[in-house]
Amino acid sequence: MNMEYGGGGPCGTGAKVGSSWTSAKKGSSGSSGTGAKDQSCPWVLHISKGKDDACWMVKTFENTHKCLQSMRVKACTSSFLSKEFMQTIIHNREIPIKALQMEMQRKYGQKFSHMKAFRAKCLELLGDDLDLNVRSNFTFISDRQKGIIPAIAKIFPSAEHRFCVKHIHDNMKLTWRGQELKIQVWVCAAAATVPEFEEAMKKLKSTSSGAYDWLRKIPLHHWSRAHFIVDARDKPIITCLEYIREYLMKRIGNVNMVIQKAVGPLTPTAAGVLESIKNQAINYDVIWSRGTSYQKKMYSFHLQPINGPKMWPKVDCPLKLIPPTHHKQVGHPKKKRQKSITEITEGNKLKRVGKTVRCVKCNKEGQNKRTCKG
Repeated sequence: MNMEYGGGGPCGTGAKVGSSWTSAKKGSSGSSGTGAKDQSCPWVLHISKGKDDACWMVKTFENTHKCLQSMRVKACTSSFLSKEFMQTIIHNREIPIKALQMEMQRKYGQKFSHMKAFRAKCLELLGDDLDLNVRSNFTFISDRQKGIIPAIAKIFPSAEHRFCVKHIHDNMKLTWRGQELKIQVWVCAAAATVPEFEEAMKKLKSTSSGAYDWLRKIPLHHWSRAHFIVDARDKPIITCLEYIREYLMKRIGNVNMVIQKAVGPLTPTAAGVLESIKNQAINYDVIWSRGTSYQKKMYSFHLQPINGPKMWPKVDCPLKLIPPTHHKQVGHPKKKRQKSITEITEGNKLKRVGKTVRCVKCNKEGQNKRTCKG
């Protein structure tokens, strides 16, 4: 025989013929044997190391099978399948898992589970195409199982590790349950800015202080969107500014393309907003000026954008304005109600309240004879 024994020899052979095989114990001379699981089947393979120990040599090989074909062979692992279908996955990255299962069944005449085919595809994509190594800058999402956190930190120190919010809530609801708490946890996780996150956490604390303390113990940069390191933040200052400049340039170009496709004086977004608030337009008065312009002095100059109240810095002074201290007036308190001008006065004599004073010397209004200057 004297045939070299390549990688995956018995695995590929057993998979192709659809048979299960067993391995014999290794001999003292470095030899090994493999035979069919069914004792009545003559299929057998014996190999041993060569003189230079650089390769294995096939000494005995009987390729005749008489046992029943098996649709399940343990030799067909996901690692073996990923190597066998490496070129297929590389040339067609979007190949569906179902199509990969059918191709495996056509080639080997066996049935493969959906998960095994999925793992075979993922192993190839992650291991070869993505070139995972110690400096790989990827993001891993896990359910915080024991051992995952230190393993990712050790193997991929440059990678981002984030926690699944669904699993965080599943662990939290073992002690604190309720639909309101579930909604509030997702609001905290989805908050885009730090002030919004702190405001959502305050609402969570008012609902359940225990759930708030438990959630605070989880590192925020693993599950809070407001604390994630987004693009350009982890780069040096020059590279960061260049990234922002390029991003704004692309954004302005995309906006101009949308404006060019717009029909009418308004952009599609502005037209959609205007359409949604048409019912509120009856409460406003618009003064027409000329053309499509309307009288509005407030917008006659350029308005610089500013942060909203949620982004204002927090201060120590109370948020609620307290009214000034009430001081009791000197004298007897007035209890008589002040009547309106339109109310009918009591009695038959007109009161002097509201009358204009006229001077008897100069006959001018607004002064009397004591203050007369004429």
